[in-house]
Amino acid sequence: MDPLNKIISDLLSTTLQDVVVMPPPYHSAEDLDDKVMKTYQQMLKNVKLKNHTESLIHAFYLGEMLTKMDPKQQTFYRKVITKHYFMAATRAFWLFEAYGPAQIYRTKSINIT
Repeated sequence: MDPLNKIISDLLSTTLQDVVVMPPPYHSAEDLDDKVMKTYQQMLKNVKLKNHTESLIHAFYLGEMLTKMDPKQQTFYRKVITKHYFMAATRAFWLFEAYGPAQIYRTKSINIT
């Protein structure tokens, strides 16, 4: 199966109907900088541990914050977060935005590395 069909298959997968989604690694009352840095650190930790699902969940949460920032804030975080992970997080959010983070638990081939 080619890569595009693997992604489509992952996005349309309906296995694991009842999924408990891991909450973001921050509290809603925290300031944006703390939220971004905690999420980024958790994503990196899970990438190193090869926890593909957890790293993708954290990439989704990070991408959600990055895409909803104003351009000035995005420019700042582009200097803090590596280019690879900035794009990976943004793409993870775009990819799963319509399906929600629960769909990440149903994926088999999508990862951020």
